[in-house]
Amino acid sequence: MEPWGIAGDEKGRLLVTDRRSNDLLVLSHKGEIISSARKANENNKVLNEPTGLCWDSHTKSIFVADSGNHRVAVFDEKAKLKFSFGRKGAKNGEFSRPVGIASNGRGKLFVVQVDDARLQVFDTKGNFIQEKKATELGMDYLWDVTCMPSGGVGLSSALGGLTIYDESLKPKASLANRGIGRGNYLFTTGLAADGEGRVLACAKTQGKVMLLSPPSKRSPRGHVLTEILSTDGPDYGAVKPAMLASYGTISAKKQVKEQM
Repeated sequence: MEPWGIAGDEKGRLLVTDRRSNDLLVLSHKGEIISSARKANENNKVLNEPTGLCWDSHTKSIFVADSGNHRVAVFDEKAKLKFSFGRKGAKNGEFSRPVGIASNGRGKLFVVQVDDARLQVFDTKGNFIQEKKATELGMDYLWDVTCMPSGGVGLSSALGGLTIYDESLKPKASLANRGIGRGNYLFTTGLAADGEGRVLACAKTQGKVMLLSPPSKRSPRGHVLTEILSTDGPDYGAVKPAMLASYGTISAKKQVKEQM
């Protein structure tokens, strides 16, 4: 397996894209496979190098950045393909390897791509609404997007950068700082926000995940609440991350057992 994107729904299920097997997996909270795109679509290869994904509670749909097919694929709760939109290109509504995707639960879908560094906004039927290039957003290469509970979105940059924008995509705040050490990052990839506005960011080159508080008057760039260090990352120390559960590999299962 090569898991890439992960999301959860209100039933507690986990939704995971597997880039190596070109599949979308629907898992129970215990890690049991409930369904998959291959199984639900009669073993047809409907995905090609899928990356980011998100769950939209309003339409009860799973939206997947189908990177290798240069489109967004939309599935139902059982991973059955409903429809797709987009094709390879640089025009509005077209894609060049989309990577990050997020739904605000209020009818808008945000898609970012690395190749030509831009953010596109759609409705949940795939109709194009708006486009912003990375340079217009004050960023370099874009990597992931998350929707903030108070409105607006957060964006991560492949070369470093975590910025929160309002509903009109105007920058509101930049989080943390680029650099080495606790609370800093070099190469940010995966991004998520919880219901309290706290931001989870993956600092890839340092092998860690950072949990950051939302910006405030007292702390305009937020502050690091905790960091989880990878067991094979360059910043890994003697203390193992506090892991509650792990699915998929023997080594990860062994690690969980050792911590119990």
